[in-house]
Amino acid sequence: MIRADFVIRDNKIRSFSTRGHAGLADAGQDVLCAAVSAMTQLCVNTVTDVFGARCRVLVEEENAHISMTVESVEPSRADAVEGVLRGYLIQLRELAKQYPAHLTVTEK
Repeated sequence: MIRADFVIRDNKIRSFSTRGHAGLADAGQDVLCAAVSAMTQLCVNTVTDVFGARCRVLVEEENAHISMTVESVEPSRADAVEGVLRGYLIQLRELAKQYPAHLTVTEK
């Protein structure tokens, strides 16, 4: 099971953590794992490299765990960063509806 946890404060996503394997197929053949992994990498790279937000990013490949905490972002780019994070959350929710036994999304 993949678990995605989001921390939201003041109606802003402050951090997220994804971990685990979907278990739909063997490693390298699992479409849900591939989708979540690609979306997560796109989100992290867009927030940090495109919008220049300062983030704490943790990647543990052996544990299938990626987390990101937004530490600071230029005020002029804050809405764009939030938009990327919201889009990521929305897409994960949609995938969780399709694969409820393999993906859970929580908001704290």
